[in-house]
Amino acid sequence: MRILGPADYQVQPWRNGMGATTELASAPRPGGAPGFLWRLSIADVATDGAFSIFPDIDRVITVIEGAGMTLDAGTNGRHVLEPFKPFAFPGEWPIDGFLKAGPVRDFNLMVDRHQGCGSVVYHDFADGALTLAESGRVRFLHLLIGEARGPDLKMTAQQTLLLDAEDASISLRGEGKALYGDIILGP
Repeated sequence: MRILGPADYQVQPWRNGMGATTELASAPRPGGAPGFLWRLSIADVATDGAFSIFPDIDRVITVIEGAGMTLDAGTNGRHVLEPFKPFAFPGEWPIDGFLKAGPVRDFNLMVDRHQGCGSVVYHDFADGALTLAESGRVRFLHLLIGEARGPDLKMTAQQTLLLDAEDASISLRGEGKALYGDIILGP
């Protein structure tokens, strides 16, 4: 189990050079191959524009600040992203993003689809406690606002909890909003 905070995060340029993303956590590919198995990140999107292309990567994007945006994926349709509603799509789709009413911040989960899959769920602690229970997979929680507590653990806003496959389940109580999910690796 690890708790990461802003001092642990790394800012990296977007592949298309039109902005930057803050990487919260990632896992390298086996054998030192370039790229990642999975990555959690947050991007600030200030203008309309093209998304970076990530072949063989499945993405889940969630608007966490701002009014939302529309993704124009050409023949794959137009998709309206509302705050706190995760949207999954293949990373090789050519996408242009159009802001609804000013800048947004979005949370991204990216997973190499040949190595696994992942999911993202929104949770408001006003609705009750949350248990991260599945073993055999990587589980994560990113606290957007507020505070969360569990046995021998306290998290504050903008921190990320990572539970590896061998970690036991954990129940969290608190106040605020979070995104959580899992990453299942393997064929």
